[in-house]
Amino acid sequence: MTNHIYHLQFREPPIEGEPRCDFFFSSIAAIFEVFTPEQTGVSLRSLWESKIDFDRPFYGKLCFVRKERLHNKPHKQNN
Repeated sequence: MTNHIYHLQFREPPIEGEPRCDFFFSSIAAIFEVFTPEQTGVSLRSLWESKIDFDRPFYGKLCFVRKERLHNKPHKQNN
């Protein structure tokens, strides 16, 4: 189970007619299933090489990418 998400925050809304700047993904690769390198201003390889971590976000010209903790409620065990 994933205990983190990647928060992609654009400086300006990337989709015309939609005011959202914040998007959330389960992996770095998933970002590029929705957005192109031209839209993000960075390639998949560059994001991988930047080694994004909880204390090391990526800051680019068009967007920021942060790794954030995902908090889950513990499940009860059925006996």
